[in-house]
Amino acid sequence: MSGGATHIGASARRAARRRQFHWCRRPNGFCDLPIWGVVADRLEMPAYQVIAFVNRLEELGNAAANFGGIRGHLGRFNPLEFARALGMGREEVERIYEALAAPDIGWIADDHIVDFYDRNPDREDETNAERQRRFRLRKSILQQLSKLARTGRIAAEERAAIEGALEGSEATLRELKLKLAAAELGPPQELSTAPVDNAAPRAESGVSQKPAAAESVTRYYQMSQCDIVTVTPEKSKVITPAAGDNFTGLKPVEPEGWPKVGVEAPQPPAFSYETLGEREQAERWIEAEGYQLVQDMMRIPRASAQTKLERWLRRLDNDPPALAQTLLTTAAAADPNRPAVFQIMMDEAIKRRKDEAKGPRLPLPIPLQVVKGRVT
Repeated sequence: MSGGATHIGASARRAARRRQFHWCRRPNGFCDLPIWGVVADRLEMPAYQVIAFVNRLEELGNAAANFGGIRGHLGRFNPLEFARALGMGREEVERIYEALAAPDIGWIADDHIVDFYDRNPDREDETNAERQRRFRLRKSILQQLSKLARTGRIAAEERAAIEGALEGSEATLRELKLKLAAAELGPPQELSTAPVDNAAPRAESGVSQKPAAAESVTRYYQMSQCDIVTVTPEKSKVITPAAGDNFTGLKPVEPEGWPKVGVEAPQPPAFSYETLGEREQAERWIEAEGYQLVQDMMRIPRASAQTKLERWLRRLDNDPPALAQTLLTTAAAADPNRPAVFQIMMDEAIKRRKDEAKGPRLPLPIPLQVVKGRVT
């Protein structure tokens, strides 16, 4: 073995010796295992006495690693110390230990708690990171469903069906999250500009429905349009009959030379959901979902995700809808198990988008040639 490898191995052993274990795992229902009742009946002791002994023995086995031993080893077991700590007699302590080590019980073997290491490995479960990512995805999907329900973009039955099927793989959950994000960014249902009866009940729930905010704006826009502006003279220019004139109508007379003038007013632009709210909606999505999407795909902290999003947004000329669409399409095609590739795919997608915005390239000009004084 080379000197470098020897040095690394020695460092690893020193780190293992210095590692401290201050807690251990016991599954739910540990105190209800039937084995404790069997031992208690055999020794004619109350079950709580055996359970108290076993729990303290678990702590002793876990602390063995802090003294250079193996986790679960009971070489430091001292009957007198246990008796004093638990308020038992030394003989009772020794009898419980022997009963747990009996072949037909088998909870202790060769002064080791048999299943201790299986419950308490030195290294954490390697699937923990994946389980945490699935947990965050499920939480994010539930938030998306809540938003879609509030805006009327998803039916109650469909929402309940999705909520009941969130135990899939990480890839399935990520695909569902992207579909919901696309639905959240999509245009709303067709808005009607016709007058709406606010008291008309909904067909499905019987609840009075108020016009949506965008619909109210549309109706107001339509009703406020004016095609013809009528110009009338000032009130002081209206000629009224003298007091002595025999004029029975007593109405102001419009003088001659003051005809109504028709002036064509410019037609206001039609209301558009996209021009009104697309940018703001994309910005809200990036703040709420975009950061988490980049974190999950690249497995980086939020501060790093924010830096990358700001850089991508600058490259897209501060166009949030373009950034949101690029993120969704890239994430749908990316492999979540290759986080380093996601940034490369994003850079290429942004470059393609900018090239498409510039339009097709013009053909290169044919160089002119001069042949015997003539240009060909």
